Amino acid sequence: MGLPTNNAKTNLELDQGLLSQQELDSKISKYKTKDELAQKVLSAKTPQDYKGLIDSSYTDESLLELLDSDKSRTTILMSTRLSPSDYAKLKFILDSKDIELKGFMANLINKEYENIKA
Repeated sequence: MGLPTNNAKTNLELDQGLLSQQELDSKISKYKTKDELAQKVLSAKTPQDYKGLIDSSYTDESLLELLDSDKSRTTILMSTRLSPSDYAKLKFILDSKDIELKGFMANLINKEYENIKA
């Protein structure tokens, strides 16, 4: 029986597990940013704190994940003015679906968000 084949050189050439310094720096930067956001989410106490955090960082992909895992009981109040005809249409939709505005908006937001992210 012969000696086993030495595949070290071939395995080294095919190794995709090592990161370049630039890739490593990019990953470190990403995790530092996520850690900073996590600290901000954990320190947020009031709706104004959350609103400020979201307004300044809503484009960061990890923010939504952090907010979902935070399970905060607070909500953010938003107000808008509707024309009388739009209000009548909205009232009709809510009554015909037997749903509250909050549930209707949450469903619509999730649907639109998924369409944009797809």
